[in-house]
Amino acid sequence: AELLEGDGHTVLTRLSLPAAREPLDAQLSAWCAHPAIDTVMVFGGIGVGLRDVTTDVVSSYLLREAVGFGEVARRILGERDPLLAVSM
Repeated sequence: AELLEGDGHTVLTRLSLPAAREPLDAQLSAWCAHPAIDTVMVFGGIGVGLRDVTTDVVSSYLLREAVGFGEVARRILGERDPLLAVSM
């Protein structure tokens, strides 16, 4: 959030949700309906665990997928702090 704000963006909220479909779906729906929000960034939920539904839920909201964005973000953040690269 600090990096985004440092570049002039407004971060309205940061939130950690449980690995469950309903809370994630409800929160994404609320954010998408909010008039002051034009971008939602989701980190985590790589989709390899049996309980991980993040990829499925988030993909239903995508207007356009930014393929490779995560890899670029990890590289840039890793240059600033190596621990950030592995925490994404």
